Amino acid sequence: MGIVKPQNIILLIFISMLIAAQSFSQIKIGVALPLMKDSPGSPDRATGEQMLKGIKDALTEYEQSNESLKVQIIIEDTGKDPEKTIDALNKFGSDPSVVSVIGPVFSAELVNSAGAADFHKMPVISPTATVNFIAEKNPFVFQLNPTYDIRGRLMAKYAADKLSMKKFIVLSEDTYGKLYADGFAEEIRNRSDSVSLTKYYKKDQWDLGNEAGEIRKFLEENDRFIDFGSITAADLEKIRKIGITKEMSDSLIIKNI
Repeated sequence: MGIVKPQNIILLIFISMLIAAQSFSQIKIGVALPLMKDSPGSPDRATGEQMLKGIKDALTEYEQSNESLKVQIIIEDTGKDPEKTIDALNKFGSDPSVVSVIGPVFSAELVNSAGAADFHKMPVISPTATVNFIAEKNPFVFQLNPTYDIRGRLMAKYAADKLSMKKFIVLSEDTYGKLYADGFAEEIRNRSDSVSLTKYYKKDQWDLGNEAGEIRKFLEENDRFIDFGSITAADLEKIRKIGITKEMSDSLIIKNI
């Protein structure tokens, strides 16, 4: 997971300012991060600490040019634990002066706590979670990081619109990669283009020989290129599938077309 830049955190705080500026002269913003106070050796601790530093730096910068609205951040440690995350959001939701929450940052936390945002009618802004469809179905959840589904669809749009590609074979890893691939394939089909074949391989699989062999076999069986100078029985079968009659193919061979 990359470090969230302070200017991006400024955007989050400005969103919160717009929500609350007309109602309060002083507001609170909840911050739900994996500070891992009970697990000091966890690699996720650095993520939480770096993000908290960015939030504090952004708040300092905001306060230097905005004196009319006082902002206080209330920090809760999620511990990368779904239950702690829900407890944190419920705590924020019970305080009417908390106008929004920055975090949680992990998809697993957001999936289990999104209902609290809807229950308390409290905007929850996740800077980094990539889980599909949560923000789409919950009007109080905002994801700044594109989901895997959206990324897959963007790749499909680029391939179709910029590269003018029409037919595709998808070869994808079967966990996170599948989330990209599913979005890609659905977007292609929505455009009336086609995904001719889809193959998945295991997350830790290094040898893709079997998958490559199956793709090659598919291409050989469905390839419509025919060399009429040395036509074979397999080529005649391809012609039959296309809908060209034997008489038509004979005339093409005679004319050496």
